[in-house]
Amino acid sequence: MQIVWYAVVFTGLVWSVTISKSRRKLVAVTLAGAMVLTLVGAPQPAHSQASTGILSAIQAVLSVINGLIQTALTSINTARTALSRWSRGHNS
Repeated sequence: MQIVWYAVVFTGLVWSVTISKSRRKLVAVTLAGAMVLTLVGAPQPAHSQASTGILSAIQAVLSVINGLIQTALTSINTARTALSRWSRGHNS
């Protein structure tokens, strides 16, 4: 849709420049047209969810680390401690 507006404004600008009789009108139309083309041709702000998606992904990774991996590491540490105590008890 933005391309259509750009084409309409550009066509109007070209028409205005071709029918202008004086240098002063030509300069005024050119400046006004440049401003309008800048406003029409300016890119619209993007509405993306990239930052939300990245934050969600980081939160998911942290949840896995704090959930499954932490539980597994705690279990391994408990087993290692128990095995260490058992081997100390059998060696003495």
